[in-house]
Amino acid sequence: MSRVVYIREKAPNQQHGGNKGVEDINTVLGKKYDEISELYTLPGRRHLFDYARFFTRNWSNLNTIRKSVKNDDILIIQYPHYNFHALGEKLIDLFRIKNTILLVHDVDSVRYQTGIDEEIKLLNLAKVVLLHNQKMSDYLVKHGLKTKTVNVNIFDYLLYNTPSQESFSFGKQIVFAGNLGKSHFLNLMGQDSLGLSLSLFGPGLSEEMKESSHVHWMGSYSPDEIPFKLKGSFGLVWDGTSLDECDGLMGRYMKINFPHKLALYIAAGIPVVTWSQAAIADIVKTYKIGFVVDSLREVSNYIDSINEKEYAEYKKNILKLQKKVMSGYFTALAFEKAVTMILDFHHAVKWVPYMGSVKVLSR
Repeated sequence: MSRVVYIREKAPNQQHGGNKGVEDINTVLGKKYDEISELYTLPGRRHLFDYARFFTRNWSNLNTIRKSVKNDDILIIQYPHYNFHALGEKLIDLFRIKNTILLVHDVDSVRYQTGIDEEIKLLNLAKVVLLHNQKMSDYLVKHGLKTKTVNVNIFDYLLYNTPSQESFSFGKQIVFAGNLGKSHFLNLMGQDSLGLSLSLFGPGLSEEMKESSHVHWMGSYSPDEIPFKLKGSFGLVWDGTSLDECDGLMGRYMKINFPHKLALYIAAGIPVVTWSQAAIADIVKTYKIGFVVDSLREVSNYIDSINEKEYAEYKKNILKLQKKVMSGYFTALAFEKAVTMILDFHHAVKWVPYMGSVKVLSR
């Protein structure tokens, strides 16, 4: 009987909030499957001792994993590891295990436009890859992905307590949470209010932005704290350097990506506004949890076109997703589909007579 085992990715305590998604996947997997080992991430501040411990522990664990996984076991790995290139061929060797499932957090070759062929080769080593959505699947298949895929569609944001929606009210107070220094479009919003008030959460806000009368910096919080700190009308998912579109590398990536920011807003219970060409626009429209625009210049007028009743409907609809996202429903379901896909393939293997004995027909 097949075991389903997973590798835990362990980041040091000082890792920034971007590690929330990885830790949540560890938790979801741990509820149903067996941890076989863990891989460590280099800390932000590195000394010679840190490098030595990083390579010693990981190489030892990688060798142990390779020896421990049986032929019929199903191995789940999160991809890419924070220090993927440092671990090199030893980590890639695990992808070649017969029944490997890769959960793809990011496709870095698309995210940074570094050339996709090598990354496609790596993904094709797995038996099944879990991708963000159908748009990401279609894009990668178009560029040579041949292995089986499962779409997660909505990533989870685990919380043990439920945030209240009392801090969210109909109006033009736009909430944005993230690395403010990397969100260059915010500088333009600081110069032109667009008829909106901005509540910003996170590090990196410029001194110039702090002086804008319509910009309010609300502080920087841990991933587990921030869903309870948000206050405003709509959570904004946007990227790039322009008010009129999500441009540049990050903007183009939004066409196939599920930003973790959306999971945060759903967990918090705040309605959402995003770019009409973003992959997540389908989610916002399908579940009616907010609205989409071609340009940020349209946001104020769109809010003028709706009323409190419609806003209340957004809040009601997002509550239906909130419980699922907080509990890990969507990623757990995706893993279950991937495991079932492999098991069904095994059950479909046929035995036929062959020269007095039997022969296994498989791919």
